[in-house]
Order: sequence, then C-alpha cells, then structure tokens
Amino acid sequence: MADPYPQLAATFEPLIADALNRAWDKLRKTGSLDQLSEALQSDGVGGVLAYLRDIEPTLAAELVPVLEDAIIASGRAVVEILPAGAQSGAFNFTLTQPQAAAYVRQYTFELIREISTETVEAVRMAVQSGILAGRNPRSIARDFRASIGLTRAREETIQRYRAALEAGDAAYAASLSINDKRMLDAIQRGGLRQKQIDDYVNRARLRYVAQRTEVIARTESLRAISIGQDQSIQQGQLLGVMSDRLGKEWLYRQDSRTRDTHREIPGMNGQIPYNQPFQTPLGPLMFPRDPAGTAANTIQCRCRMKIVLLPG
Repeated sequence: MADPYPQLAATFEPLIADALNRAWDKLRKTGSLDQLSEALQSDGVGGVLAYLRDIEPTLAAELVPVLEDAIIASGRAVVEILPAGAQSGAFNFTLTQPQAAAYVRQYTFELIREISTETVEAVRMAVQSGILAGRNPRSIARDFRASIGLTRAREETIQRYRAALEAGDAAYAASLSINDKRMLDAIQRGGLRQKQIDDYVNRARLRYVAQRTEVIARTESLRAISIGQDQSIQQGQLLGVMSDRLGKEWLYRQDSRTRDTHREIPGMNGQIPYNQPFQTPLGPLMFPRDPAGTAANTIQCRCRMKIVLLPG
C-alpha cells in the first residue's frame, strides 16, 4: 500500500500558503493610505500599529480551518501505514475527542501567536525606521503595508538594502539577491530618485514575505500531518483498538539538505516505544517537527517516522 503522506503534504502546502496570503491581504486593507498617514501624524507608531490589532484573529480565521483539515486527513490515513497486527478494531479519528482537541488548540494558538509577534515586530521596525529617516507619512504608510508578513530579521536586511540603494552601493544591493537589473543600471548611471528607492525596497519586502509564506506553508503542512498521525495513534490506543506494542523509528532524507543533527537520530534511538520521545542532539522530540521542539530542530525538517510493532 502506498504511503499517503507525501500526497497529503503536497495537497495542503499550497492551501496553507493561500490562507496566509489571504490573511496578509486582509491586514493590508485594514486602513487606506490616507488613514494610515493620519494615524501616524496624530499618534505616531502606536497609531499605525493599531491597524494590526486584529492580526491574530485574522490569521486564525484563515489558517486554523486548513490546519485542522490537514490534521484530520492525516489522522484518518494512519490505517494505511500501520504494520500488520497493530489495529484490532475500526475507529474514526476526530478532533472532538478532548485530548486531540486540546493538543491541536494549543498548537494552533502558539503558531498564530509566533507568526503574529514576528510580523508586528517587523512592521514596528519598518515604521520606526521611516520616522527616524524623516520620510513623509504616506511613504511610511506604504512601508507599513509592504512589511506585513515579514520577520524582524528580514526587515533588518531590508534596512541595509535601503541604505545600500541610498549610498549607490550596487555591489551590496546585488549581493542580497533581491535586486533588479534596471535598478543596478540606474545606480551605475548616477543614482536613484527617492521614489525609485521606496519602490525597490517595498518590492524586496514583498519578495521576502513570499519566501516566508513558502517556508511556513512547507513546515506547517508537514507538521500538521505529523500531528494528525500522532494524535490518531494516541486516540486509537486510548480507545483500545491499537496495540500498546506500537513503536517508531526515525527516518531522514538521504540528501545534502538534511541536518547533520537529524542524521544522528536513528543511531541514538533505533526502534523505541511509541509514547517515548526520540532523543536528538537538539533536545527530545515526540515526532519530526514536534511543536514542542526548538525552531532549529524543526523548521523545514523533512524527516518522517516509521511505525513498527515491537516484540511482545
């Protein structure tokens, strides 16, 4: 029987990306450029950031239903990967069961909060930088919109990019791989006008937002599928229809993109009881992309688990 999980990941990754893009678009439309400019002039940074007060509910409304669908689809596909003798009766995985409901609620809450916090910090930096540079309120309002969806680290890169454009440093601008040949030619011919710089900077912001969206969608599609698999097995064991001799084995991708630390995990664990965590060089994980793990141990991880039946 074919493993259903690669196809589930391929199905839900673009759906999660679409959900994020809808959220970014809604947040960018919460205020007109005139309203944002007036808020900035009357109440400063806080006045503009007030337009992000609904960021968490907006992200939750778009993301949570898609993530829950991925988790349910994954949980119901578990039967296709269980070893012979692992299941003694039928059951229908559901998120109405209290343990699964609580786990998924905590996972989505923390994910939404993390994305929101990073985004607000990036927007704050973009607005503050515009104020300190003395740019006009309408230009800063455009910065506000374009920076929605960024991380603070990416906004720091954007600020260096702006400084390079203003200084006519074509070499640095080119090194960021967010450049445009016409922009580089213009710098070499004698520099860019302020409006051109603003346009190139915000174009770069939107490219970085697209990159971040892609990373989140790739990671969370795989994470949601791992969560569905894990919660389904736990639910089956609680109901007494899955063997208490279930075990698991860590499998990693055999290519150059796999973390060296994840290549070590199979040798550190072998086959272990299902409800025991994998020991890893970066801390314990119940499964690949475990939400309780650190970002360094989970983001863009492509590993998977093999479910086994341990000797009785």
